[in-house]
Amino acid sequence: MTEHEWQTCTSALAMLHWQYGRASRRKFRLFACACSRRLWKQMAEPRSRNAVVVAERFADGLATRRELEAARAAAPGRRFGRMTEYAAKMAAATTLPTADRAADACASLLLVSLIRLRTMAAGEEEALALVRHIFAWQPRGTHAELPLTVVQLAEALYQGEDCAFALHDALLDAGMPDLAEHFREPWHPKGCWPLDHLLDKH
Repeated sequence: MTEHEWQTCTSALAMLHWQYGRASRRKFRLFACACSRRLWKQMAEPRSRNAVVVAERFADGLATRRELEAARAAAPGRRFGRMTEYAAKMAAATTLPTADRAADACASLLLVSLIRLRTMAAGEEEALALVRHIFAWQPRGTHAELPLTVVQLAEALYQGEDCAFALHDALLDAGMPDLAEHFREPWHPKGCWPLDHLLDKH
């Protein structure tokens, strides 16, 4: 897939599958979690939310596989047979044993849920945007040196603080308008590729 094809592709699943063998297991696991985060408000069950949080920690090496398995065993969505409880099923899927299976399952569930909530075109568009939010077309090289303010704000945003606009301004001040543009939006899930780029995460 060329860069032009990546930017104009109309299938979120095709883009995701193209990343197999290119992106890390961490990125696939965090993509699955980002899918779940899109339905966070519909995920009232604490055990479902815990599954997503543990999956995120596991992706970053902060939780053990035993903890991941325990979170999956407790997640109620794992036992739903019907395809109606999308948020709960997606939360359980973030804890699947392999990251690519987790990503594929969550992408499919997100796409179906978005299509049901909106239209097919709108659902596919949001799914496409999320794939491009997490995965760059090609891995980017690391910066030799970044201003301390940029690094601190990037780390704070990664930890869930509401500072995307401040990071946007800091990147403009540092002469990085292309990266700054990405942070005009407030929501950036773990795995967001420009944020990973700033923090040298893969």
